[in-house]
Amino acid sequence: MTIYTTVPRIAYYADGNLEFIYFNKDRFNKIKASMVEKKALYLAIEEGEIIDFPGNGEAIKRDFVEPARFEGKGMEKIMIYKRTQ
Repeated sequence: MTIYTTVPRIAYYADGNLEFIYFNKDRFNKIKASMVEKKALYLAIEEGEIIDFPGNGEAIKRDFVEPARFEGKGMEKIMIYKRTQ
């Protein structure tokens, strides 16, 4: 399974293949097209990346569902999205 993420340890702990993304450099449409091409279903990002790049947040809401969210004391909030299209 290929996991697109800004947090590499997520792919490691999920025993998946890492596809590292940069929201500040990559356009979301390019990321989504790459996910479709590689048949990747999951996108895992920190919550702050939605706040910092609101246009990406709208695109994510349009094409993904959020099946899980992880947060713990002293940890950043991690949001897991599954591609619907």
